[in-house]
This record gives sequence, C-alpha cells and structure tokens, in this order.
Amino acid sequence: MLADLRIHTLGTWPSVPAYRLLELTNGIVDGGYFPRVYGHDLVGATWPNGANLTACYVPVPVYDKVVVELDHADVGDTVDVWFALRE
Repeated sequence: MLADLRIHTLGTWPSVPAYRLLELTNGIVDGGYFPRVYGHDLVGATWPNGANLTACYVPVPVYDKVVVELDHADVGDTVDVWFALRE
C-alpha cells in the first residue's frame, strides 16, 4: 500500500508536548517498524557520550493517547498498529 502514515502522541495533560513516534510519507507502509530514540542519561546527554551511537537506541516511552493517521490510501485500505506494553 502506498500512503502516508503518521503515529504520534496527542499531547494531553500531564504528558505534553505531543511528539512523533513514526512518520512514513508517500511510501510503502506495509511491514514491521520498531521506532527507537537515542538513550539519554539523567542530565539529558546522549549516551555513551560520542561513542558508537548505533547501539544506543531505546524504545520510545509513551504516557499519553496515541493517534494513528492514514492519508492518501485507496478505498478499503487499513492499517494495523500493535504496541508492546511493559510496566
């Protein structure tokens, strides 16, 4: 399926601001995607502080409502979104 897919948080209080989890524009959205962000230490520095950052991606923490938008799709196209939850 060729479409635009956006998954983002809503930014409801107390978990503002809203932020993007995944955005695919004008592309094939079929497949598995595992959004990650750089890990940070307690003072906000990206770790391991300038070393090989490719191994320092962590899952995105979400404490908010999640919005899934699918644009420019054909009639009858759908999207299935799965989230792995952990306490």
